[in-house]
Amino acid sequence: MTGPDAAPDAFPEGVAEGRAAWQEGLRAALLKACADGAREILCFDADFMAWPWSEAGVLAALTAWAHPPRRLTLVATQYDALARRHPRFVAWRQRYDHCVAAFVHAAEPGDRPGHDAALVAMGASGAVLSLRLLDAARLRVSASLRADEAMLLRQWFDVTTQRSSPGFAATTLGL
Repeated sequence: MTGPDAAPDAFPEGVAEGRAAWQEGLRAALLKACADGAREILCFDADFMAWPWSEAGVLAALTAWAHPPRRLTLVATQYDALARRHPRFVAWRQRYDHCVAAFVHAAEPGDRPGHDAALVAMGASGAVLSLRLLDAARLRVSASLRADEAMLLRQWFDVTTQRSSPGFAATTLGL
């Protein structure tokens, strides 16, 4: 796969296994989506702990990418672990709230999406990419640049978001 200093266009297609493949795939997908000027990046995970949100290169790419009408959408079952593990991303999220939407999704009975985590990016020029964690136990990863796979994942993401509620607020107001 790739490394932290890989070129943004180095997105490895195919199936791979292992923690390194998953983390490198996430990094490559985020960097490529930002470099391609994706109009939306959709991310799903239980807690986003393994994602490279606080890496300097990823934050720099997100910062360069983050201007209207672009949108980063996150869906998780909870955000506590993300807030503890990625404080730099939390600060970035507060600053760039205008382009971030976050939702909490409670799994429903029979809710089996066919993947444990996913990222899909849709570009303004029609460029797409998708990354799915197919098996969390074996860390089996599928990466694709195929439009049909990205559209199916996008449709699933839309349905999931509709059944979710807002979460991971940029700021919390106290009394």
